[in-house]
Amino acid sequence: MPQITIDERELNVKFSIAEILTGMRSNFKIPLSDVRGAQVTDKTFWHHLGLRIPGTGLPPFLVAGTYVKKGDRAYVCWNRKHAPIEITLGGDGYNRLVLSAGTAEEAQALASRINAFVSGA
Repeated sequence: MPQITIDERELNVKFSIAEILTGMRSNFKIPLSDVRGAQVTDKTFWHHLGLRIPGTGLPPFLVAGTYVKKGDRAYVCWNRKHAPIEITLGGDGYNRLVLSAGTAEEAQALASRINAFVSGA
């Protein structure tokens, strides 16, 4: 499960070696100004991701990598043992990140924390 931290400057996502290998992408450091918000999403989110370029896909067990579809570019690092959190981004690059975030309660707490930083509360 990725380690997700946020502060008043940036959102950091740190992956394990296994996650880097399956998703074919290293860590993220995203300026807070590019983070629009976060929410817990349904575990069937992967049905509508689009084309995987590159990454690993063994749905519904493991979904990792960059997924593109008209108007959307998502980076996903999720396995079915964890609740998925979707982080919406602005700026160049990815439109969103979908990441494993622990239990449903932990995912909701993380989404609330991210939204608090984004709103300045």
